[in-house]
Amino acid sequence: MTSIARKLIYSSELPVVVESQRGKNLYQLLNVFPYFGIGQKVLPTKWMAKGFRREYIEVTKIRFKKKTINHGKAWGIKYWNGVPVDGGKPKKIRGGVKWNWITWPVREPNERAGFWH
Repeated sequence: MTSIARKLIYSSELPVVVESQRGKNLYQLLNVFPYFGIGQKVLPTKWMAKGFRREYIEVTKIRFKKKTINHGKAWGIKYWNGVPVDGGKPKKIRGGVKWNWITWPVREPNERAGFWH
């Protein structure tokens, strides 16, 4: 790594999350954030495939397995259309290892304005 790249990475307060072709499970995604992602808003990619854009889960608690950070348990508050579900009580997040997860809000690819085919 060059000294310029190292300075840019270490001067940033945000974690460096590399976009990858392979999806990440919930625990791999949250591991790179401060406090292991508590307070982070996430959603499974299968919700995006179904067209849900305003639905997400806010992580309130996470516990990793002792030997690995790829498995564990997580709890959070589910939001549906921006409104908390179940009175805002944290519930166990299901499918943390089974599905691929991304952070919310989802950024759509930029479209070039005024571009004609």
